[in-house]
Amino acid sequence: MFMQIGVRQQDRRYLRFMWRQPNSPKLEVYEYQRHIFGARDSPACANFVLQQTAKDDIEDHPNSLEIIQRTFYMDDMVASFSNAITAFTTAKDVKDTLKNEQMQDDLCKPVEELFSKGFHQRVLGVYWSLDEDKIMLKAKNRRNLDRKTWTQRKFLSFVSSLYDPLGIISPFLIRAKILLQELWKHGREWDKAISGDNGKAIKDWVQETEQTGTVG
Repeated sequence: MFMQIGVRQQDRRYLRFMWRQPNSPKLEVYEYQRHIFGARDSPACANFVLQQTAKDDIEDHPNSLEIIQRTFYMDDMVASFSNAITAFTTAKDVKDTLKNEQMQDDLCKPVEELFSKGFHQRVLGVYWSLDEDKIMLKAKNRRNLDRKTWTQRKFLSFVSSLYDPLGIISPFLIRAKILLQELWKHGREWDKAISGDNGKAIKDWVQETEQTGTVG
């Protein structure tokens, strides 16, 4: 999304970076011409452009403004409608408004697939099971983890893999973060196997992820 939005000429100096070609002592200075992922102002600029585009096109597509203002989460539109005709009409209006955006055919899934068992609709890292009407979070594949040799590095990596922007499982995640704090206090080596009470606490917590609405 960010790379689709240009930066004004006078503002590009704030997005400068140095570059050196391999095996060359010469440093070169470049400027980004587009907003970049990681800059603090990029989300605000991107959302402003998104909504301003809808306002500028209000005469041709008056229904797009409210949809874009109320149902977009960054570059994802999340909306539901009572019938297919309204959904297709709205999608076409939004697509026409955001002329630089293209709706790919493979993103349009049949209703049968959306409600099939085991299907999860993904919106920026959060998964929604339409069949069970549950919101789920994705964790690292537990099958690839050797539970017998948990280390501080492995445990931190696993905890960090749980992306929870809405704070849905914050009460559950805080237990793992407190446990990590405890490990850090004692200066434990990153790749040394964790045993004893801490090791058991880690294994119990990881096992509980299977009942907290996580997929992986």
